[in-house]
Amino acid sequence: MNNLNWIIIQSEERGADYGVGSFARHFSFELSKRADCQVTILKIGCNKSPVIKVEEKDGITVINIRQIGKKNGLDSKDNQIKIGRNIARAIQSYIPGARNNVIHINFSYQIFIGHELASLLECKLIFTQHILPKIDNNTKELDGLDVEVFKKADALVSVTKNGRENLICRLAPPNKVVSIYNGIDPFLFKPTKENECIRQKYGIRNDDKIVLYAGRLDGGKGLKFLLEAFSRLLDKLPGCQLVLAGDGNYNEIIEYSRSFSSQISTLGFLPFHDLVQLYQEASLGIIPSLQEECSYVALEMLHSGLPVIASKVGGLREIFTHEKEGLLVDMLPNLNGIYCNQPDVNQLTDKMVQLLTNKELREEMKRLAQVKANSKFTAQRMVDEYISIVTN
Repeated sequence: MNNLNWIIIQSEERGADYGVGSFARHFSFELSKRADCQVTILKIGCNKSPVIKVEEKDGITVINIRQIGKKNGLDSKDNQIKIGRNIARAIQSYIPGARNNVIHINFSYQIFIGHELASLLECKLIFTQHILPKIDNNTKELDGLDVEVFKKADALVSVTKNGRENLICRLAPPNKVVSIYNGIDPFLFKPTKENECIRQKYGIRNDDKIVLYAGRLDGGKGLKFLLEAFSRLLDKLPGCQLVLAGDGNYNEIIEYSRSFSSQISTLGFLPFHDLVQLYQEASLGIIPSLQEECSYVALEMLHSGLPVIASKVGGLREIFTHEKEGLLVDMLPNLNGIYCNQPDVNQLTDKMVQLLTNKELREEMKRLAQVKANSKFTAQRMVDEYISIVTN
């Protein structure tokens, strides 16, 4: 199928700066480089814009639509069907008619807008599941969204094999489900001389070994357990600095780090270029998440050749092979937590000591990480596999 116009529906919310937003940026940029592909991003929820505003950015058409209605509530399905129909009709004239359109949604609640638009344009609808939902007996609305997505989408993409199993367990039709790993352009991680100045820019001591966490600051990322392990690490290796690159809830950071706050740098949300320099300057990266699928932070660390310590959960077990590209930490039961598990703090501490004191091991992990990143987690491979869904 030639002359594709790939329409990505993107909601303006917190995820736009992190996982799903990273996917949309890398996917759309790679797709836009192809001569026979056009990319349109339909941004829902731009409250500061006119009702509809169209602009061109780096060869990508962006259609901004002001938020109308709400995505939650007892009548959300009826509301969303009406909203989806109205939006589809309103933007139809902005969609090139001479191309083969594809509608791509990344959240289940986007199914109503996605389906109305796909029906109007008579094209395929693709859903990508980035985050595994937490389902309980009281969450009937989520179950209802699952049914809508499984029925109306032409293809259901999981970003890991673990996610594919999850979709099928939730009764998604197996013939619709395919797993496609996220990817990123390896060129973005080419070392530069600017790396030498990144410590000075963010006030990180030159003689400290950097333990780097990147991502949102919230409970599901396991920061409480990271801080406990880092406190123990300082008893064994005092010359370390924990660098937290990301924003969110700082209360937990303050609460659990009062006794060693001088050894922590909280940098907030960083420009991607600066984050890459930190990846290349750090001694190790750490991902203590309680649940994770195909994390872009994990892929960025992998492409940077940064040795990683990660929780043995979800898709992290597929990205990192234990004792090759990184070290995996076992999970323990946590009956008081939302996720019912937590990384083993003793292992977390021991593995940080192991990596920080073994330069040869870090160098070997760096080599293996970049080999794996360039073979399995590139944006080119990701886009090729998505295109194959609509062409085969």
